[in-house]
Amino acid sequence: MAEVRSLAAWSAAHHGVVTWATLGRLGLSPQRVETLVAGGFLRREAPAVYVVTAAPATTLQRLAVASADTDGAVSAVAAGTAWEYRKLPRNMLVDVTIDHRRRLDIDALPPRIRLHRSRSLAPTDLVRRADGTVLTSPPRTVFDLAAVLDRDSLESVIEQGIDREHFGVPTLWATARRLAKPGRAGAGSSRCSPVDRHG
Repeated sequence: MAEVRSLAAWSAAHHGVVTWATLGRLGLSPQRVETLVAGGFLRREAPAVYVVTAAPATTLQRLAVASADTDGAVSAVAAGTAWEYRKLPRNMLVDVTIDHRRRLDIDALPPRIRLHRSRSLAPTDLVRRADGTVLTSPPRTVFDLAAVLDRDSLESVIEQGIDREHFGVPTLWATARRLAKPGRAGAGSSRCSPVDRHG
């Protein structure tokens, strides 16, 4: 049917990830969605997020699910992975940052998502990819990585970002001046409070 073809086309451009709202815009009724779930074409990943089962299960799919589920920005190591930065620690969790004023039901989130609330999340800190995933911008990502990387690894990431023209040194300094607050652990720690159900 036409709506299923539209869903397949959407899936190809979005790592197989589709929200309940998008399913409606594509013309699929709630009953049709349940039929596709029952038939194994769709899999529910979160209350309002689905995955087309034929799509490859990739890291980018995990990030897309986390961003769609929280309507937040994939951040820290997960964002660095999406930006393809080197020397990052292995991390099975997906860090997601939201504005501190938003309220989410932490217990309803998948266990692999680690949520952070930030008082300093400006529009310039966010980048929406063509696949719909929202990431922290390269300068903001580097700032957040400074809290978890050693000096040599952080310098390597910065060199890579400059070489790729993701940012310049003045932009990094401006980001650090805006976000750095006294008393925080690590030069790169921001005004983010992690809400971690895993540790």
